[in-house]
Amino acid sequence: MCHRPPISTSVSATFGIVLGAVVAALGGGPAVGAPPPGLDLEPVPVPVLDQLSPADREAVREVRSSLDTLLERDEAVGVEALEEAYGEVGEHYLAHDLMVPAEAALANARRLDPEEFRWPYYLGVLHFREGRLEAARESLEAALELEPDDVPTLLRLGEVHLDQGALDAAEEEFRRVLSLNSLSAMAEWGLGRVAQERDRPREAIERFQRALELQPEASSIHHSLGLAYRDLGDREKAREHFEANRHDPVRFRDPRMERLSRLLRGSRPHVKAGNRAAGRGDLQEARRQFTLAVEADPTDRLAHYNL
Repeated sequence: MCHRPPISTSVSATFGIVLGAVVAALGGGPAVGAPPPGLDLEPVPVPVLDQLSPADREAVREVRSSLDTLLERDEAVGVEALEEAYGEVGEHYLAHDLMVPAEAALANARRLDPEEFRWPYYLGVLHFREGRLEAARESLEAALELEPDDVPTLLRLGEVHLDQGALDAAEEEFRRVLSLNSLSAMAEWGLGRVAQERDRPREAIERFQRALELQPEASSIHHSLGLAYRDLGDREKAREHFEANRHDPVRFRDPRMERLSRLLRGSRPHVKAGNRAAGRGDLQEARRQFTLAVEADPTDRLAHYNL
């Protein structure tokens, strides 16, 4: 990351009033720390944090306070420091699914340092979660330009292209992943779905079976196999695979999203894990996770309800 000259962070009163109105409309608290003029930065709303555990609320407020302190200074502040502050706030908001303020903070970090990979990557993840496929494609392609061999980016971009019906592009990305990691179940599953969309059920079955060999716990692959066998007219095989589906997703290692998961300090990771376990019928594991959630945050009503 290159060093840049410092910039002024004086805040205009008029902009502060406008930002306050935006945050009030979103149901957040009072807004502080408008971005400095001349940088085309977005105001970052202050979200309501009532749904977070006390530990998570404290952590999110701490990083937001650090950003606001920088923005309130009258003296010059380095662009690098401001970029990292916006980025850290965006990471915490994204980790807690606070999408509107996360997008604004990450977009600001990206404007401050267009060469930093994390910001377009996280924006791509955010846009995909919201179903904004074209925005996700643009963000992930920007990230891929910075790190052309990044496997998680290629996999996510392949998913976007698949959802958009751009089969040639999706196939190219999934094959690129296999050239970098021949043991990628996600890439094999992706190529199977490309074959399925092209009405090639036998090719799809070969890919799905390979993906299942690589990741036997990913029971959702059985659903894809069931569809492919149904397309071949083999209803018995299709039924067997549909019944074997326990809705466990295909996973891949993503160090950057793992970094975000480590920011979660309260009950939410356990609630999510418990919901996944309950969805696949593993009630013993679901009970264990919900119990951990209650222990992490005794005030979490959802954790108590689920338990």
